[in-house]
Amino acid sequence: MGRALLDKVWDTHLIGRRVDGRDLIFVDRHILHELHAPHAFKKLKAVGRKVRRADLTFSTLDHMLASRPGRDENTNPEERTNIFMLPLSILPYLDSSRK
Repeated sequence: MGRALLDKVWDTHLIGRRVDGRDLIFVDRHILHELHAPHAFKKLKAVGRKVRRADLTFSTLDHMLASRPGRDENTNPEERTNIFMLPLSILPYLDSSRK
């Protein structure tokens, strides 16, 4: 029987297995969403760290956007500011790490 896609990807990125059974894997993409990205960047700034590989870091809006056809920036007015602020809040961290 064939192996699941997850198992194939996991094995490709497996660095080693710890004695306690947990795996250490190499993560080659950083996918952020709007709820945690701003907090993560604030924590990095607080400890003086930068995004190591900004070229491998992506951000998406997936929790605050309405999913019905015909939606626009006014569909979810209580999150409108957050939706537009996400790119502005993370861009300085990604740009500074590319220099």
